[in-house]
Amino acid sequence: MNIVEIVIVFLQLSFFGIFVAFNPMLLVSELLIILRSKRPLLFSLVFIMGASIPLIVIAAIGAAIFKEDTVIRPFGSDIKLSPFLNVLIGVILLLVSVRLFFNGKISTAHKVSKNSANNMSIWALFWFAFFRSALSFTSIIGIVAAAKVIKDYTDNYFVSLLGLFWTILIGMLPFWGLLGYSIKRPESIKVIENKIDPILNINYKNSIRWVLLIAGVFFIFRGLINISN
Repeated sequence: MNIVEIVIVFLQLSFFGIFVAFNPMLLVSELLIILRSKRPLLFSLVFIMGASIPLIVIAAIGAAIFKEDTVIRPFGSDIKLSPFLNVLIGVILLLVSVRLFFNGKISTAHKVSKNSANNMSIWALFWFAFFRSALSFTSIIGIVAAAKVIKDYTDNYFVSLLGLFWTILIGMLPFWGLLGYSIKRPESIKVIENKIDPILNINYKNSIRWVLLIAGVFFIFRGLINISN
């Protein structure tokens, strides 16, 4: 890859990292830990570790799945499925976004207690973060999409892992940033406590469907260009 392609890839991976970072419930849970736990630093580190591990596992699997092109040979000619996978991913994202757009009235968000995070033990927090991250639709799509983008440029498994770890790093920046800010400005972050309820109970479906729509169009467009070439 030349320098321009490297920059383009990292910009795309950074975008998908932002996609991975879109997990409001985990962010607010970390904020509650910082505000109310007797050992906020230790509990926050365990919480971040729990959220990171499933992303690393998904990244490793994604890098392995997209390591080589799958080739089919209809009528004696070779067709690589890589562009078709782009289109397939795009169509899936597009269908999900359309379903969200036409699903009628957005339902009211579930109420969340301020005490839900800080009543947990350290291992309960770890597994809570682990499963919330592992089952996050945006995180899975972000990692898989990043793996597919990397595959379009290189088959090197090590390079693919580096790119995916960059995506995860971007995705985890809000968590590290919140922890760092709480250490540097502990008094300032307490001001947020009175605003936790509105943040907890926002329904994020509207934002998610627009992100899915844009990502779906992007992958379909990318796949069609590759097919035409």
